[in-house]
Amino acid sequence: MAVNTLSRVIVSQNQPLLLTGDIGQNDVQPPLTYRQKRRAQQALWNARKRGPTKGLKSLREREQNPNVKPFAKITLDMERVVGKHANCFIGECSKWVKEFCQPDSRNWIRMDKDAKTRLLDKIKAEWNLPTEADGINVDHTLELQCMLLFRGWRYRLKEEHFAENTVTQTISNKPPEVHKDKWDWLVNHWADLKQQHISEKNRANRLRQKIKPANGAKSTARIYHDEIIPSLMHPQDSCQDPNHDGAQDPTQQIEEVPAYVQLWERTKRHKDGSWDPEAVAKYEEFKELHMSQMKKEGADNLSLKEAYLLVIKEKSGYHRGLGPGPQLPRKGRGQCTEVRVEITAEIQQLQQKEAALQGQVGELQIANSELKAEIEQMKSEAIERDNKLKQELIERERKHKKEVIEREKKIREEVIEMLRNLNRGI
Repeated sequence: MAVNTLSRVIVSQNQPLLLTGDIGQNDVQPPLTYRQKRRAQQALWNARKRGPTKGLKSLREREQNPNVKPFAKITLDMERVVGKHANCFIGECSKWVKEFCQPDSRNWIRMDKDAKTRLLDKIKAEWNLPTEADGINVDHTLELQCMLLFRGWRYRLKEEHFAENTVTQTISNKPPEVHKDKWDWLVNHWADLKQQHISEKNRANRLRQKIKPANGAKSTARIYHDEIIPSLMHPQDSCQDPNHDGAQDPTQQIEEVPAYVQLWERTKRHKDGSWDPEAVAKYEEFKELHMSQMKKEGADNLSLKEAYLLVIKEKSGYHRGLGPGPQLPRKGRGQCTEVRVEITAEIQQLQQKEAALQGQVGELQIANSELKAEIEQMKSEAIERDNKLKQELIERERKHKKEVIEREKKIREEVIEMLRNLNRGI
């Protein structure tokens, strides 16, 4: 039997395979784990990277126009960078994160505040950003983007250098963008047993997710603003027949699909057309929500966040399904007043219930005291009755003994008298 001696990762666009050791032609390979699939996909992605030409276009544009800062469009609803300059913005921010933020921190929250400040100042100096007057929290958006880039950088470092190597090998194989002391700390942090337990626990939690994302390299915000909204504004560009001469048929009507249905399909339906069971169930709920809105209101005026809150619900105070960034709607003054009135009414009802319960408790306490008095009286009567019975028994026994003694005395006297009479007759 011919044997293939392979010890490498073989990657296909449709199905990655991992062959290790001596595998016969008729042997059945075990199913790949999630980590093996991810590493195989990363090997494919690394092969497709542009390498030295990455970010070259934006660099040339800056060299041609050194005094013009590119504009980074930030959305108010999702608080993420979108638009044609999003890729350039993310690429430059990724480079600056590696420059200003060394990976010797347990997480982004514990990162040095001065390093964060220098990083944000660098981004603001190089990019034209919206102002606070536009209602956008620019600092929150920039820090969120940098946090995601920092976490991705740390993850790639661990997968490339630590996953399949020993601690000594990892320390000796330091990447050039990391300082020696920072790298030693990071490797020891990965090798810590407590941290490994936390990492495995987080990995297990992620594997339990029922809905896997299908975004690809784009965030949900970029897909929504760069793909979904343009298709809704110009539906003829995506729905018109390429062989058509341009004239529209008045009898033909194109059914409008709301943005939240399109976004869910775009971000949860995989490239091969497959769905996760939970994702396709939510997709049907989105379509039912759209049909119910059309029947009730005659039009579907739900916003993206409102539809996602109705179907996907919220979890831990954030929007599910929209990626990091979107925050839950804040209460206005009118809504706060209504909430305050409702809370006041609930407090009054609770106070009334408490007063009623206190009255019932008082009645129960009185009844309990009366019951205790009755029990004590019954106990005293029982004790008195027992004592009386004992006295009667003692008195009866005394009388009985007295009668027995008197009867014995009388019998003795009669016997003596009889004996005396007999002696006299003799």
